[in-house]
Amino acid sequence: MEKNLEDLAQEYVFGPLKMNRTTFSSQLEKDNNTVDVHTELGKPTSIYIGDPPINAAGSLLTTADDFS
Repeated sequence: MEKNLEDLAQEYVFGPLKMNRTTFSSQLEKDNNTVDVHTELGKPTSIYIGDPPINAAGSLLTTADDFS
């Protein structure tokens, strides 16, 4: 059975590097541990999950700790 990009990234990149809070937006909606985001004018807004093929970085989201 073929694996999708999300599974491959978890197995070969995120898992070995202990990047436990790095995910694709498809998982974000299932996660209750997210921050509130704001517009450039400081108004609260929701995290926009748009059309995945056009989202930056392939819809990959991470934390400062995982990124460092």
